[in-house]
Amino acid sequence: MSTRSSTEFRLERRFHVRIYFFTALILFLAVVCVFQLGNLQVLHGAENHVLSRKFVSKQEFKEAPRGFIYDRNM
Repeated sequence: MSTRSSTEFRLERRFHVRIYFFTALILFLAVVCVFQLGNLQVLHGAENHVLSRKFVSKQEFKEAPRGFIYDRNM
């Protein structure tokens, strides 16, 4: 014998449907993120490495804008 009413059963069923929906949504987003990570790392990794070196590693030498530095031990 069931002690739950039909309203409680429907509410519990709706709750389970929501849980399944959000679980599926999170899994889908995780798969999309893993796919994008693989796409960027494996397929375009060498190209992105060259671009990062081009834009990040820039050496520039400048004259320091300061006056005379005196050593107090002299």
